[in-house]
Amino acid sequence: MLDRLTTLPVLLALRYTESQLIIKSLNYQKYELESVKAFYEFWYAKHRVTLDYSFYISEYQDILMLVQEIEPFLEWLLSGREFNNIVQLTENNSVNMRTASGRVASICRFINFLNKTYITTYYSNLPLPDISNIQQLVLIQLDGIKKKCNIFTKSSCKQQQIRSLTKEQFNDYTAIFVPDKISLRNNQINHYEVITPNPLNPMTSYDIQLRNYLIMVLMSVYGLRVGEVLLLHRLSFKHYRSDETKVLMLVRNIEDEVDEVEDVRLYKPGLKSESSIRMLDISSKHFRYIKTYIDIFRPLKCEHDYIFVSHKTPYQPLSYSTVATEFARYSESFKKNFKHHFDPQYSESIHGNVSPHWLRHTWAYNQLRVQFSMNESRFTHDGIVSIKGIMEDAIDSLRVLGGWAPNSCMPHRYAKRFIHEQANKTLLSVLTYDTNSQKIEVDEND
Repeated sequence: MLDRLTTLPVLLALRYTESQLIIKSLNYQKYELESVKAFYEFWYAKHRVTLDYSFYISEYQDILMLVQEIEPFLEWLLSGREFNNIVQLTENNSVNMRTASGRVASICRFINFLNKTYITTYYSNLPLPDISNIQQLVLIQLDGIKKKCNIFTKSSCKQQQIRSLTKEQFNDYTAIFVPDKISLRNNQINHYEVITPNPLNPMTSYDIQLRNYLIMVLMSVYGLRVGEVLLLHRLSFKHYRSDETKVLMLVRNIEDEVDEVEDVRLYKPGLKSESSIRMLDISSKHFRYIKTYIDIFRPLKCEHDYIFVSHKTPYQPLSYSTVATEFARYSESFKKNFKHHFDPQYSESIHGNVSPHWLRHTWAYNQLRVQFSMNESRFTHDGIVSIKGIMEDAIDSLRVLGGWAPNSCMPHRYAKRFIHEQANKTLLSVLTYDTNSQKIEVDEND
């Protein structure tokens, strides 16, 4: 984030990015910095000086000055980023209130960082007890503001629809990714013959087909996010010494590895949270496919160890935008060849494009169903019949496998959907039982 006049990075936002945001996902960084940018704009519009300068002349100590401006910042957002004495609280404004509350929550995190960074013995001459008291006072005030904002941000979260694929849709969609059937010549790249092409696949080059197929598999079978797939490199896969047929996949940031791999991407992928760090067993078949891609079809001139790369010089690691662009082509092929899945007369019809994250949603729902079924059989055998306990255990398993943080609501949202579908099946079975002996007679002469 740059100052337009000096064309230099703004200090406080830069420190926040380097300390806190750099380890977060690209989308999270973008959202947080947009909120911080809005707060900078608000501050300059109101005080006619920059936020950095105001904090600087207070010797980086007047943190309460920032906290006191959060409520005016919220009113400024609700007023269309203008200063006036009237804030419209209409039904249409409820959407703006949710959006504005999310921005305020971001600013609370930003100010909390400044509180922990500058209200310390390094920057302040106050006695340690006074510094501790100021920090606690700021935390209490920020917590109060965030609790008010949660009323609106949580309601927004609940209204978001989890979009996933049915079993039939998933089978048809993934069929598009299947590469052509080929015959290799001397196990060398570009030395192969296509035996049976896949007419559904929009990619013509086999190496691109195989790469994208593997990305789809990692997301739909193992529940990886796009960023997590793009972080995989040669060190991410390790055999078990006790069993060479088993392979462990390490999902983690590059800096967590002993031998660090340089990432030259402008927008570097990253894990969403510490809970996203996990170790997953993968099938020997899928690892064999990955190794085939690495050894034969991945460009030999790559100067890095990331697995999924661009197949154009200089063969840089694959980016978010490339994945999104190529998945859009698969989505178009899906629409063209399986039009019935998009027919609005059916309740399962798909609206819009199928994004890569749909695969993770599909995996999560199916995984929860499998975990619930396994736990139900095991607990019933042990004499435990609490459905709530079985579901909570399934949710905990899903949270670990999917890399969600302890406070994430996503596993419970999948569970809620599962419970609704099970309730509908029960309702239909009851209705069938109650009305099975009833008949409707129609006199066709009337």
